[in-house]
Amino acid sequence: MRKLIRYDGRNIWFGFGRSLIAFATLSELLFTPLAALFHPVAFVYGPICRPGMEFLSMYCLGGNAGLTVKNGIIIVTLLTVVIGWRPRWTAIPHLYATSSVTTAMTLPDGGDNIALIVLVLLTPIALIDSRRWVWAGPNARMRIESRGIGFVSIWAIRLQMFYVYSDSAIAKMGVGDWANGSAFYYFVRDKMFGSAGFGKSFWYFISDNTFGVLAVTWGSIILELAIALLTVLSARYRIAALTLAVFLHAAIWLAMGLFSFSLVMIGVSVIVANPDRVSLRKGPVGNRARKKGVIRAEELEMVGEA
Repeated sequence: MRKLIRYDGRNIWFGFGRSLIAFATLSELLFTPLAALFHPVAFVYGPICRPGMEFLSMYCLGGNAGLTVKNGIIIVTLLTVVIGWRPRWTAIPHLYATSSVTTAMTLPDGGDNIALIVLVLLTPIALIDSRRWVWAGPNARMRIESRGIGFVSIWAIRLQMFYVYSDSAIAKMGVGDWANGSAFYYFVRDKMFGSAGFGKSFWYFISDNTFGVLAVTWGSIILELAIALLTVLSARYRIAALTLAVFLHAAIWLAMGLFSFSLVMIGVSVIVANPDRVSLRKGPVGNRARKKGVIRAEELEMVGEA
């Protein structure tokens, strides 16, 4: 009860994590031609538009016409989220922009799906955030009903990420090729998802070394299990989970080039690590808000103790 009463996630953690998720999707649109985003699969050309579900993606509204214009609108929307302007006003547009990309893209990766799921849970938190910029602290305390909405939403995200990481780790244990290191060996040599560029020779060397294969194979499993557990503990442990997640996904990016996926996972980890505390900015606005009946944290604690 006390954690719910004290909850206020309107801080830099929320803003930075949300911006990272938006930038991950934005990077896909900025650096990937439309022809590649909607690459023909199974004789399906253009965006994937399911009958009766076209409303889920802007790319599907009005058919395949005007894809460049629609793409531009989504880019501007995501850019607005990245710079941190008006989280309440951009909450639904951000969710819809992500849905537009994830549901219509012919070859989405795991990061796109995770971004969409997390944003469904994050949108209520953004809707109760009336700040002009996410980089500035709030000048009034949250009402009790807003605290309840935010508290439930952030813990839903944490439980979701606990499932994602624990399921990924446990699933790897049941795959023979992963357990014996064969999966890692062939992944880094895959023509589409394998290592390339300056890190190619390094990852080839690691995959040719027995100790290196064991370290990567079982090290990743241990890291994922640790992240899953730390995610649902107190604030200081969640920060430890963030540190491990940054290390893990930076390594995935360097090894396999999955930039947007890694950025989404790091962004979500930043949101998960939120200490759920905020310091109010001093000023007349905050004083007026209190006079209008916004319940102060001290009063709420007394209610909780009673």
